[in-house]
Amino acid sequence: MAALNIPPAQAIPGAEHLHSGKVRDLYRLTEGEHAGRLLMVASDRISAFDHELASPIPD
Repeated sequence: MAALNIPPAQAIPGAEHLHSGKVRDLYRLTEGEHAGRLLMVASDRISAFDHELASPIPD
């Protein structure tokens, strides 16, 4: 399987980075009235599932 070229997640003050996917990053808020809640950040990175492909993907 080829390695994904995913840019590193941005640091957000008051939040702990938990996971990065192809187009989303997940953080746990650590400060303020919303501490303990999760924050999902969607980016403008492109996923193959964002497009209708001309031919099917094998298997």
